[in-house]
Amino acid sequence: MRVQLRGIRRRALWLALSFAFLFTCVAILQFVYVRHQIYKTTHNELENWASEVATAAVYEGKWDVEGYRNVPAMVPNWYLIAANGLIVDIEEFIPGLIFSVRQPDESLYQSPQTITSELGEKWLIYAQRLTGGSVVVGISNPDEFKDPEGLLITAARKLGPSVDDAAKANPRAMSADIDYAIISDSGDLRLAWGGIPLRTDPALLSRWLTNSPVVIIDGKPYMIAWKTIYDGSGKPIGTVIVPKDLTLEERALHNQIVFDVLVGSVSWVVFLLLPLGYLVFDEVKRRQQEMTIEEALQTGENQVIEFKRGFIADSLAREIAAFANTNSGNIFLGVDDSGQVVGLSEADAHQRGELLRKLRDITSTKISPRVVTETAFLTYEGKLVLRIFVPRGDQPLYSVDNLFYVRQQNSAEKATPQQIVAIVSKHAG
Repeated sequence: MRVQLRGIRRRALWLALSFAFLFTCVAILQFVYVRHQIYKTTHNELENWASEVATAAVYEGKWDVEGYRNVPAMVPNWYLIAANGLIVDIEEFIPGLIFSVRQPDESLYQSPQTITSELGEKWLIYAQRLTGGSVVVGISNPDEFKDPEGLLITAARKLGPSVDDAAKANPRAMSADIDYAIISDSGDLRLAWGGIPLRTDPALLSRWLTNSPVVIIDGKPYMIAWKTIYDGSGKPIGTVIVPKDLTLEERALHNQIVFDVLVGSVSWVVFLLLPLGYLVFDEVKRRQQEMTIEEALQTGENQVIEFKRGFIADSLAREIAAFANTNSGNIFLGVDDSGQVVGLSEADAHQRGELLRKLRDITSTKISPRVVTETAFLTYEGKLVLRIFVPRGDQPLYSVDNLFYVRQQNSAEKATPQQIVAIVSKHAG
């Protein structure tokens, strides 16, 4: 039974180790694959959107802003910027993507002014100072409106009194025909909606062109697709920037990592605890089997207890081999067959060491293969007793002078052929 248990334990340990290692590898591969698929799918989607915006903005190798305004691209959010830094359009502003813009001309703070952008687009623009910056509002093609100046002045007054307040304003409070931008005193673009013709430094945008698939903007993870727009001669005339907030995707990946780490940790903890559990189990079982002299005397000789008056090598070898072949047991030297404690004569440390040496000679030379025993000197009513604990062996059979013995009741008996076959079969099974 002990051999079977050890075989089961070895298999359980290997199974636990294999599961922990396999799960760890699968978890890592799964995470890498899922992240790769998410990034690949998102990147392809953004590339398609950027191409769609670029196609809408250019016709026959030239800017077609009018056509672009009339038939907007079906894309969630994007930035369209000319090569010289002119902002053509911003849909769904992302704080921090465009760092700064030029301050509006001073004349715009006096009254609404009509201007024509570098792309030939007509605008009516008005600027109003706020605490910490200014707001710029504008209408493209103002001739189509009855009172465009009044619309702009009214809209600008809704966005105040400070830059912080204006940046928090709900875009729905503004007319859909009015584009606007919030600019701090230092030139930071705090908020923008639409195509107010402001100018930024295109070189600052290149900082987002990195090898990493994900960049952090204003504390959030984004993936950004860039599409350069070329004219008919192949000269770059603008850029489409399509960002996507990956907060939900990164959160899902984080949750997967947490789950995989948790399950993987449990797997490794189980693997590490199994040997400890087996050691504790063996120790408890051993201590239960290692009887005290008082327990042995009260019980008497039986399947697990043997009394020996003195050290007789051949007899002791047979008893040890019988326990190793059958079941764990305890041999008490210094107790006669009737259970009377007679004690051992080996009183000092040297004599005890010599007695243990002779015992080792028996277990290593007279018994084959070698049996490992555990010994302890006990004292009972002033008399010395040696307890020898013999565990059931790891090998199928142990012999003494080529003879096999088994424990039967309270003695070691020579094993029959049938018993030998049964012991070997049990060990193999």
